[in-house]
Amino acid sequence: MKDGQPAANLKQVRVAIAQSAPVYLDKQASLAKALDLIELAAKRGARLVAFGETWLPGYPAWLDVVSGRSAVGKRSREKCLRQAQV
Repeated sequence: MKDGQPAANLKQVRVAIAQSAPVYLDKQASLAKALDLIELAAKRGARLVAFGETWLPGYPAWLDVVSGRSAVGKRSREKCLRQAQV
């Protein structure tokens, strides 16, 4: 980079970061939301859209405090595991 200008052989690419929550425990709805966010970013000129590493399956932090032995905890963990499979 010289004088604030990129080198002639480099191409500028607009990148977007998705800062939006997924639809927790609903993989299909999360995929639909991701596609909407990607389309919006593309309309604004983005060529690449980045999502957090656990965005699609979501990261249910509440599972860390819900006992896996309880009925609610067991059902929740099972649903999370099913939804996390991509």
